[in-house]
Amino acid sequence: MHRISTHHRALSSIAAVVALIPSAPRAQTESRPTPLPRIDALAPLDPEQGDDGPRVPGWTFESIGYARDVGNKRIVRVGPEGDAELQTPKKGDGVELVGASLTARGDLVSDAFSLEPYRWIEVDVEYEIVSGSPMAFLGLRPTDDRRIVDVEFVPSKKGRTRSATVRVHSSNHQGPYSLSLSVGGEGRVRWTSVTAREAGEFARPKRPLCVIDIRSANAKLAPGENFPRVADLFGFPSIEYLHYSEFDSDKLEEIDPALIVLPGLWSSKGLDHTAMDAAVLGAAKSTAPIVGVCLGHQVLARAHGAKLRRGEREWGPTEVEIKKRDPLFAGLPRGKTFVNSESHRFEVTKPVGKMQIIASSAGCETQVFRYRGKPWYTFQGHIERGWDVASPEAVVLWKNMLRRWNIVKS
Repeated sequence: MHRISTHHRALSSIAAVVALIPSAPRAQTESRPTPLPRIDALAPLDPEQGDDGPRVPGWTFESIGYARDVGNKRIVRVGPEGDAELQTPKKGDGVELVGASLTARGDLVSDAFSLEPYRWIEVDVEYEIVSGSPMAFLGLRPTDDRRIVDVEFVPSKKGRTRSATVRVHSSNHQGPYSLSLSVGGEGRVRWTSVTAREAGEFARPKRPLCVIDIRSANAKLAPGENFPRVADLFGFPSIEYLHYSEFDSDKLEEIDPALIVLPGLWSSKGLDHTAMDAAVLGAAKSTAPIVGVCLGHQVLARAHGAKLRRGEREWGPTEVEIKKRDPLFAGLPRGKTFVNSESHRFEVTKPVGKMQIIASSAGCETQVFRYRGKPWYTFQGHIERGWDVASPEAVVLWKNMLRRWNIVKS
């Protein structure tokens, strides 16, 4: 069992004051960095027409999507051009963000402002869904890192200018933050105004997140490599890793987790599946909620009597269709579908016992399970990643689970 404190991984803060010490007899002088503005000093959305198209002073546009490099390896492409565009409205004020594909993503990113860790900000926006069926959402992110910290969607109904107020919160990041106004998917969103203000402290969980470590000796990647990001977003005091081969109920009781995660791996070769199933069944006796991802989804089902098979390969952003109403899906912007990051070849054949299919994809019917009478959700896809490109909806899934289980509050 080992521990990673989320507070020890905080990014470095703004550069310290630089002291300039000239030679005598001149007096010592200091040069101090210009203080960052507060969130309530966001620049207004006043576009200007430049040689290369519209620009918004105080904001920067980024089109974010997947591309292929010279070795045909999939990479994330960030720049002024791509499947999303910034345009001047044909009528009305503000700016328009336009998406041209299911996985299109365009962000209008504010200049930096100061914000302490784990603080709420409340954002008022006016916007219009002009055409298509896009997602319109707001993100909070470190200025020097495009990775989203928190995201909230606004209703995507066409026809008129609408107003919305949403709340997003900072993580343990110590440096400056930026706000992003975004479009996702196919369609056109016109943003006309945005104002924001701090809104108090975000209440963090008091107990750790526990990852059941299912690595084999030759595993190339650690399990749950993206789960420190989940812990940072929601403020878990630490992440505890408990290897399946060393599992016992006393160790888990000592950890006393607020949440148990069964993560995925690139390969299950070299694993002791009998010992793994026993560890998962032991974890299932805990009263803590469980989230299973990829292999974790499969192993929890197998340990409770389900069968696995080699199925259709799913890779990258994948559209998932909601089959049953569930609080897990509250607030998802696409309504009956969401896009999730997938990387699997094997799948659960069918649910047994208390398992229920609540979402499926074209290539995998058993995409998302809930377990009747249990605080458990499991996903064939990877809801812990893809937030920054094509799968920002995954953040909503996490929020819905943790709020339902009273691990965090709205």
